[in-house]
Amino acid sequence: MPGFNYGGKGDGTGWSSERGSGPEPGGGSHGNSGGHDRGDSSNVGNESVTVMKPGDSYNTPWGKVIINAAGQPTMNGTVMTADNSSMVPYGRGFTRVLNSLVNNPVSPAGQNGGKSPVQTAVENYLMVQSGNLPPGYWLSNGKVMTEVREERTSGGGGKNGNERTWTVKVPREVPQLTASYNEGMRIRQEAADRARAEANARALAEEEARAIASGKSKAEFDAGKRVEAAQAAINTAQLNVNNLSGAVSAANQVITQKQAEMTPLKNELAAANQRVQETLKFINDPIRSRIHFNMRSGLIRAQHNVDTKQNEINAAVANRDALNSQSSQANNILQNARNEKSAADAALSAATAQRLQAEAALRAAAEAAEKARQRQAEEAERQRQAMEVAEKAKDERELLEKTSELIAGMGDKIGEHLGDKYKAIAKDIADNIKNFQGKTIRSFDDAMASLNKITANPAMKINKADRDALVNAWKHVDAQDMANKLGNLSKAFKVADVVMKVEKVREKSIEGYETGNWGPLMLEVESWVLSGIASSVALGIFSATLGAYALSLGVPAIAVGIAGILLAAVVGALIDDKFADALNNEIIRPAH
Repeated sequence: MPGFNYGGKGDGTGWSSERGSGPEPGGGSHGNSGGHDRGDSSNVGNESVTVMKPGDSYNTPWGKVIINAAGQPTMNGTVMTADNSSMVPYGRGFTRVLNSLVNNPVSPAGQNGGKSPVQTAVENYLMVQSGNLPPGYWLSNGKVMTEVREERTSGGGGKNGNERTWTVKVPREVPQLTASYNEGMRIRQEAADRARAEANARALAEEEARAIASGKSKAEFDAGKRVEAAQAAINTAQLNVNNLSGAVSAANQVITQKQAEMTPLKNELAAANQRVQETLKFINDPIRSRIHFNMRSGLIRAQHNVDTKQNEINAAVANRDALNSQSSQANNILQNARNEKSAADAALSAATAQRLQAEAALRAAAEAAEKARQRQAEEAERQRQAMEVAEKAKDERELLEKTSELIAGMGDKIGEHLGDKYKAIAKDIADNIKNFQGKTIRSFDDAMASLNKITANPAMKINKADRDALVNAWKHVDAQDMANKLGNLSKAFKVADVVMKVEKVREKSIEGYETGNWGPLMLEVESWVLSGIASSVALGIFSATLGAYALSLGVPAIAVGIAGILLAAVVGALIDDKFADALNNEIIRPAH
């Protein structure tokens, strides 16, 4: 079955690494697998080129290949690119196939173990690329070989000739598999090189990481590696120097030996010359002249021996001089390596000192930053506290001002029953409340002493009807509702806290009206101060509660007057003793 290799330069695209000889785009290559009927494989590896144009197509076991209008190869409607397809063997050639279809089975041909020839070719191609040769193939001088059958013919040749044909097996290279084998070798070598490079990089990175983790800086690590390299260079140079020094010594020994060998040769030369001189007298003697010429031959040999030995000495001296020159160069290299080692040591010391200096500076900066942060935090806390104090003072001032207004309003309302003098006393109390910030309420004993001046006054005896009316008014007070109203006076207290305080004032006020004992009410106010509430806030809440109660009264006028006097007496007792005297002298007696 012929194979196909379409495309202008291999497959009709500019991205392929395959290169054909057809014009672009759309060239095709059909591998010649020999005679279909005779099985002649003598043309293994030969290819012919067929030009394929846009619109041309042919079938493969994986699908139909069509060259589209742009000259691009497509399979099953998909344009084949270097990323989504591969060149695979097909018959005696190659064809491009989508990667997703390369391993898909094709119709078996009933041979090759149930596999089609294309399947077998692909498997062989991939097996060889992996470095393994399938059965029936071997490697020879870097070429993948196999046996092919060839038909041989002999004898005859004419109509009546005795022609004989037989088949022989001959080794042949399979160029596609050779290329696959070499490609696999290249891929594996590149993978091995990458693996070694990556392993070396990882080892270096791990060593660097360990060095940095141990406290070394990157500069120290690099300088340390430089020191190691310099020391290795010193070791190599020193070894070379030692070897050359030994070689020079050996060369000197050779020279000495050859010079020693020269002495007997020179002696022999001198003796030969002496013999020549002694036989000069026979030079004209026909019989004995031969003796002279023999002596001259001996002289020539002796001179040759001396010259030869001198040449050996000269060569030995030249060799020694060359070794001395190499030794000098090696010593220079050794000195340079030592200089580099000194420079590397200095760089390492500098890097270490720089790191230590940087660490010290970092610690100093961190300490300075921490101190600055602490100062900022302290300053922020001082500012927060100052703002809190200012806000608290503002809230207290707001509370006292609004409570003062409420007491003044209460004085005006009750003053309609008790007269202008009561209004004046109520206004005085209101003014004192307004300016009470920073002051403290009077002690329980002092406040009770002032309050007793009022309650002990015979004119302050309350009849049952008025008492019941005032108690009943307190019982109908809704603590939550009153707290909600008082909560609008200031942010100095929470409504939930005021509810409990209103409830306590209500209970203690009822007790005061019913028993005449106002001590529990005065103790309640003192307990607020002892619990941490500022006197001004305690006085404000207390006065506002009583004032709100007085303003809400709908009882007879006499009862309103009694409530007004007791309110002024209780609040005034917490501020100043003068209010008890003013109430006794100016309000109570005239009122009763």
